[in-house]
Amino acid sequence: MEITPPGHSLMKLPEQKQQEVLREDLLAVLGHELKTPLSTIKLYMQMVEHMVKNTNTRAAILLHKADNQVTEMTAMIDSILDMSLISCGKATLQKGHFDMRDLIREVIANQFHHVNTHKLTTKIEGSLLVFADKGKIKRVVHNLLSNAIKYSPERSEISISGEWNMDKVQVSVKDMGIGINPADREKLFNMFYRVESDEVNNKKGYGIGLYIVKEIIRQHRGKVWVESMEGLGSVFHFSLPIK
Repeated sequence: MEITPPGHSLMKLPEQKQQEVLREDLLAVLGHELKTPLSTIKLYMQMVEHMVKNTNTRAAILLHKADNQVTEMTAMIDSILDMSLISCGKATLQKGHFDMRDLIREVIANQFHHVNTHKLTTKIEGSLLVFADKGKIKRVVHNLLSNAIKYSPERSEISISGEWNMDKVQVSVKDMGIGINPADREKLFNMFYRVESDEVNNKKGYGIGLYIVKEIIRQHRGKVWVESMEGLGSVFHFSLPIK
């Protein structure tokens, strides 16, 4: 039996391709290795916060803020992993049936329970059954809600709605933020693209969240688009075929 030496298949690739493969593999390994200790840190902080919340309010507040930062770091790592898989063509779908209404409620309850700066509301009547990759659609909803929170004034309302639209399920995230001009709307879903304005430059961001949204929805044969006017907020929509 012939044994292939480690790295043998990699060495057959052109040098540039080798570097791309190594970079993507390194990102994936680093991402997974970082997420494990972060999950443990988050659990410990939540336990200690629960222990001290009735005896040391100041400590509980600081622990809550630290917990929020860990949540942001985990989301950033997930985005890097998603981008890595998409850019090297390794992103695959694990489809199953689920209710979009339940998924949206789950994302808000698990990933945005700490948000006290904005009012998050849902407007969904009845079930919205789809056949899609639940984990990836969670990432889409998370990214759209994160953006809405980031670019909307504090205490404003962010609403997420869902409905049937012909043979598709359509989800919309509406904010009361800074809005987007027509020139930027055309490039908004490009990788690393960020709007150049004073309101945006002071916000943390890497320009990959909406790119990931676009690619995930494209994989599902769906559609994503935005309606917006400067100063009047934005509505981000995505639709998925039900089969």
